[in-house]
Order: sequence, then C-alpha cells, then structure tokens
Amino acid sequence: MKIGVITTSRADFGIYLPLLEKIKSKKLFELKLYAGGSHVEKSLGYTVDEIIEKGFRPIILPPVFGQSFSPLGISNNMGNSLKTFAQAFSENPADFVICLGDRYEMMAYVLALIPFNIPLAHIHGGEETEGAIDNKFRHALTQLCDYHFVSCEKYKERVIQMKGFPQKVFNIGSLSLDKLDSFRKVDYNDFQKRVGFSSKINFGLVTFHPTTLESFTKNKKDVEEFIEALILSQKNYLITLPNADTYGDYYRKAFINLNKKNPSKYFIVESLGADYYFNALTFADFMIGNSSSGIIEAASFNLPVINIGIRQKGRESSQNTLHVKEDKNSILKAIKKVQDFGGQIFFNIYKNKNRKASDELFTFLEQKAQ
Repeated sequence: MKIGVITTSRADFGIYLPLLEKIKSKKLFELKLYAGGSHVEKSLGYTVDEIIEKGFRPIILPPVFGQSFSPLGISNNMGNSLKTFAQAFSENPADFVICLGDRYEMMAYVLALIPFNIPLAHIHGGEETEGAIDNKFRHALTQLCDYHFVSCEKYKERVIQMKGFPQKVFNIGSLSLDKLDSFRKVDYNDFQKRVGFSSKINFGLVTFHPTTLESFTKNKKDVEEFIEALILSQKNYLITLPNADTYGDYYRKAFINLNKKNPSKYFIVESLGADYYFNALTFADFMIGNSSSGIIEAASFNLPVINIGIRQKGRESSQNTLHVKEDKNSILKAIKKVQDFGGQIFFNIYKNKNRKASDELFTFLEQKAQ
C-alpha cells in the first residue's frame, strides 16, 4: 500500500517524524513523502535537506513562492502549489494520503487531490486559532478529509460536530509529543556551536509569527512592540525565524535587523530541525511568541511560555502558559513573572496517557492495508 504524506515546512516534518519512521520500516507500506512549501525555498533554509539527512527520499515539489508575502503573493503561492502538486501526484500517486495542520500550502495540495478521489486523513483538526487565517484552512481541511486524528477530546467533539461520522474521528493526542522520549539529546557545547552562542548563557526562545487576520499596520505595531520588549528585558534570545505567512517577510527583516544591531544578545536561526529544537526547549529559561509549539509541546519540558496576542486564541493550553496582550508593558510583566515558574512540573493536556499517537495512527494504517 502506498502511503502519501504531505510536508510543507520544518514544523510539520518534525511532528510527522515518529510516524514516518514507522511507515518506512514496514514492508507492507511504500512511503511517498511529498515535500514542498518552504522546504524547497532557498531563502527559507531549503529544509528538504533535513528530510534527506534523516534518511528519507522525498518527492521534491517545485518551488512556488515569489518574492512577496503580501495577500496577492500568498494567493499566487496557493495557485502555483495546487497546479504543481496535481502534476507531481499524477506522476507519483499514493493509495492513501495524510496531511497535517493548517497551512495554506497544505490546503492547496489537498485541494489538488480531490479529483483523484483517494482517501485523505487529517491530523490536528478541530483546533481554534482565532487570530490567523490558518483557522479557516484547518476547518476547510477537516471538511475535505475523510479520517481525522485529533489531539484532545474537545477537538474530537468539534470535528464530529463539523463532519459527523464519529467512527472516523480518533483522539490520539499530539503526534509531536511522541518524539520527546527519543530525540537526540546533545550537550550544551554541541548546542552552543549549532546556534552560535559564544559562551554558556541563559536565554529565552522566540518564535513570533504574523497575526494574519490583522492588517499590516497592526502587525507592524505588534512586532515593533515585541522587539522593544525584548530589548528592554535585557535578556538573551534565540530567535527562530517565522513562517512564510502574510507579512512574514516584514517580521523576518525586523528580527534580522535586531540581530545585526546586537549579534551577541539576539541569535537568529532559520531552522533548528526537530532534534535541536527539542534541545532548545530543554535548555531555554522560557519560550515567548505565538507559536503552536508553545501551546502543545513546551509543557512536556516544564518550560514556561508567554503566548502573545490572538494568533493562538481558542487553543486549549496547559498551566505553563501565560496569555498576554501585544503591548510591550504586558510582555515585560510576563517576562518578569515567568521567573517564578522555575522548577514547576506541568501536566501536558495533549499527552496521550495510554500509548503513543504514532502507534495508534500506524495501527489504523495497518488495518486499512489488510
């Protein structure tokens, strides 16, 4: 049985990884790993190389991003993604395809598959992120797909409300947490070399994306307030650059300029890869920004998280998360407050208590293949 998996970014590849390793190891399956989106863009780190380094042989999709991440630029990216993936899939078909999340590239790729009339499965449906256009894409993917693997009971109920067919909706927990027991742990010296630290330092981990349902003016103000708060806090920060979202190019330039002004305090990485990213969660004092990783994964590292603004509004979060407004004063207060979180043990609401999410999903695939 040919199992297709669509990956569009460093983020979803890291989440998929435990499942991909299982599929690859089973002779019953032939893995068709379609790699597109930001993976194949040189300006965004060409992270398809990380996929190859992990021992996979992806079907590399053509780059489709232009120079602009304006609303028109994003729409053009979507159109190009749909057209190129339809051609790639017709040449390298699969019997069953898995998609994940809420990216606009993912939406375009899945739309391209509808005329092929094959079963589709969606991971991480039913969630809410009220401040991002991703919310619309996620719910649209739910409607387009046949099977659903969600991360908690509340999201299972929401998908059933949207789709019906409760026998096709499974609460497996978050797939991204499966790797936590087996990722390659490195010592601090190795990590220090990877991220460019000149010595051992305490740092906050930054991942801050545009709020894509807001105007450019609002996003410009948000990132300026955020950067001012980072400067005023007088702490060290490791900054992972944002996704290829609307206005993402403005955010990227703002962080790169911050790094240029003080490279010994603000460190920039395009992509850490799954292993080094988890090591960053291990070594960091706290996480700050508006990434889903702060909501879903950080609690398993007992890492305090400052979640800023409305991008993740509506997502269930664990007790390690402080939700604050986008203004610098609120952010500064939160940075001071997370110092009191040190040493606490947090329960991660996305953790499957019974078995790993990848085991449940893999068992489902085995049953489908029989």
